Amino acid sequence: MDTDVEQQNNMDTDFEQSATAVNTVHEQFTTLATVPNDPPTAITTGPEVLYRLTKTAQFYPVLRDNSNGFDLPLQNDLHLEPFTILKVNLGVCIQFPPNFCGLLINKSSAITLFKTKVYLGLIDHGYTKELQAVIQNISQHPQFLPAGLAIAQLLVIPAPIPKFTMCLADKLPKETERGGFGSTGQHFERVLPSF
Repeated sequence: MDTDVEQQNNMDTDFEQSATAVNTVHEQFTTLATVPNDPPTAITTGPEVLYRLTKTAQFYPVLRDNSNGFDLPLQNDLHLEPFTILKVNLGVCIQFPPNFCGLLINKSSAITLFKTKVYLGLIDHGYTKELQAVIQNISQHPQFLPAGLAIAQLLVIPAPIPKFTMCLADKLPKETERGGFGSTGQHFERVLPSF
């Protein structure tokens, strides 16, 4: 019994320390993000990303209010046989600002409503041609997706172009013994019921 109380006290202390750390980081960020002579506010303006439509595009992409993903509608009707994978033109070209790239990802409705999957795609900073999505029907039935429906979205993320340096030694300078697949996905502490 004493061990349970001791564990709960340790968890409470850890939680309080984590909450204090989060508040400190938030205060520092808010302080850095203030503009002189203006009330304190966090920076909310993201990078400006240029885009253009292709000549065959029929629908505009949209960034909805309070959304991070740039919705990319299908430009043509799409018929997908069961488990078929297709590469689909999206009718838009993108130019990222320096130190940014994009991830082409599913909208949640792709799987939940339309039983289709958009494969994750990295859009490099230097790629400015028409975006394409790799889409798969993950059901046993044919799927029809009408033009103007968005099942893919573009997420713009900061990504400085790295420099890779080959290490000629037998080991990396800070090599660890950490495991690979699944090595950190278990052994969680159970929440103790409170009375």
